[in-house]
Amino acid sequence: MHSSARRGVFVYAAADYLTAWWAWCVFFIYRKNQIEASYQGFCALWEDTQFWLGILLLPLGWLMYYLLSDTYGSLLKKSRLSEIGRTALQTLTGGLLLFFTLMLNDWIRAYSDYYRLFFVFVALHFSLTVLLRLAILTYYKQLIAKGRLFIPVLYVGTPGNLDKIESENKRSGVQLPYRIVAQVVREETTDWPSPEALPVTELYYEEVIIAMGNVPAGTIEQYVIHFLQQDKTVQMLPDELDIVSGKFKTESIFGSPLQEIPVNWMTPWQKLSKRAVDMAVSLLGLILLSPLFLLLAMKVKSSSKGPVFFTQKRVGYNGKEFDIIKFRSMREDAEQGIPQLSSEHDARITPFGRIMRKYRLDELPQLWNVLKGEMSLVGPRPERRYFIDQIIHTAPQYQLLQRVKPGITSLGMVKYGYASNLQEMLQRMRYDLLYIENMSMLMDVKILLYTVITLWKGAGK
Repeated sequence: MHSSARRGVFVYAAADYLTAWWAWCVFFIYRKNQIEASYQGFCALWEDTQFWLGILLLPLGWLMYYLLSDTYGSLLKKSRLSEIGRTALQTLTGGLLLFFTLMLNDWIRAYSDYYRLFFVFVALHFSLTVLLRLAILTYYKQLIAKGRLFIPVLYVGTPGNLDKIESENKRSGVQLPYRIVAQVVREETTDWPSPEALPVTELYYEEVIIAMGNVPAGTIEQYVIHFLQQDKTVQMLPDELDIVSGKFKTESIFGSPLQEIPVNWMTPWQKLSKRAVDMAVSLLGLILLSPLFLLLAMKVKSSSKGPVFFTQKRVGYNGKEFDIIKFRSMREDAEQGIPQLSSEHDARITPFGRIMRKYRLDELPQLWNVLKGEMSLVGPRPERRYFIDQIIHTAPQYQLLQRVKPGITSLGMVKYGYASNLQEMLQRMRYDLLYIENMSMLMDVKILLYTVITLWKGAGK
């Protein structure tokens, strides 16, 4: 990020802090004077504990709320009109929370005072916040218009598409925040090198525009995945089929209509919520299911030779390996040398292991992996690097699954189940890719409920 843009984020946050501080001060005086009729001048504020607690804690609370709702992204991309709507929604949501926690116990003369308190606070906080935000954004728009501030972009594509993008941007009459600082240009051809071979390793850029023309989809996938793994936002020039089919969405009304593929699949708030649920459920599950764990451990130990638990290296978030833990469901010497996938009628599975797999009880110890942060309750199933290396040759988009934490259960597991060969792994991958494109807490709840139904029916394998 450009140093000026980075400073702008801190300025934006500082402005939000000041407006939250000032809004609370003015509102507190109004509250004491107009509602409680107990205002005794500024000197009385120094002795009011509620006033000082609000001054110290509320602005920090607002900043945390803004941070989790992904307010402090790139200032250069922000639309002033969109920011007005975002600020209104944030103020309304935060105002409702403060009303029910801090204002509902106020002394009032009539019930209508509650409405006055709420609407005065919301109007005051919104007005101050949005005015400062718009002032900052306007200043940065001026810097962009003068060419003093921009987002450095790498262009990878044909010269014809480059001319098309630049001409559409000029025709818009609006100075966009993007500047192409490096180009990898080739005539329309299917002969593109691997993305690792591009001569751009020493260049600084934050985003990539891919407009390669008529090339195989696999080539484009390789480039997209390569740049996403380097934490670069990717923008693509859509074709007519994307637009007609409805797959293409854009919020920009100026310049060339590029389709953006962001680096992060979830907002900070979604990540925090998902992690909080993971920790709460896994901890509660380990405690409540401890008697079942003990019974299963005793049965595994008595039914076949070998340890109770089975650990195996799996590839997790961002390609980092971790030790997944299960109740052992196979013979101790089940795998020697070359890794093998299990199947429904695998002779290596013990009789009791087959029962555990039917109800997926062997997966329960992975609650410990979830508690440690190596896995999530819901996410693509982690695989061994041996199989991943083979899958990537056929379907490089599989690497996108490593952009999120693996899970105990997944959309691929509930819709397809365990995979016994590479072809089945590819089939299951389609569901997991669909999941990461539509991740939400509601989606996770649906998958968990579906998993419970599957376990109850004993439909595992």
